[in-house]
Amino acid sequence: MRSVTATVKTVFAATAVLLALAMAGASQDAAAQTGDPLQVILTLKNVEVNSQGQEALTEATRVKPGDLVEYRAVYTNSGKVPMRQLTATLPIPEGLDYVANSARPAGALASADGKEFAPEPLKRTVEKDGKSVTEIIPASEYRFLRWEVKAIDPGKDFAARARAKVSQATAQPAPQQAEGAR
Repeated sequence: MRSVTATVKTVFAATAVLLALAMAGASQDAAAQTGDPLQVILTLKNVEVNSQGQEALTEATRVKPGDLVEYRAVYTNSGKVPMRQLTATLPIPEGLDYVANSARPAGALASADGKEFAPEPLKRTVEKDGKSVTEIIPASEYRFLRWEVKAIDPGKDFAARARAKVSQATAQPAPQQAEGAR
């Protein structure tokens, strides 16, 4: 099974820089082309609600704590043969608080540590008063979402998205647009 998780480190670093730029009101593209037929593009959009309650996605040229954003990764097969059995991972950088159950398409697995993935809600065992207790991990602690993708045909893509709030204590995260490849 091919994993695009290797992209995460490069994209994650670009994401932190791009959110910092977006928070400062700057606009910049980051591209990291490696010749791999699997291309990954991350984008960040502000989610705005009008007076009738209708949502619109706008370019996130500037974000501030408390803003609701949609964070998206599009995995495109620019090769000539189908890519099969992919694991697509959407990092949720520090500074973004994932909104529970907002991952699309359905079926995403979540992780707080990048090692263990499970369906939402995530749970952990903690010691309280000398007893092991299972508690639900707050969605704001989720750092990765993952989808198992059966195939991406040549020229086609797989898009994953999730919503998050920009943290009140943020000094970095999420991209305006970042490009990277495996």
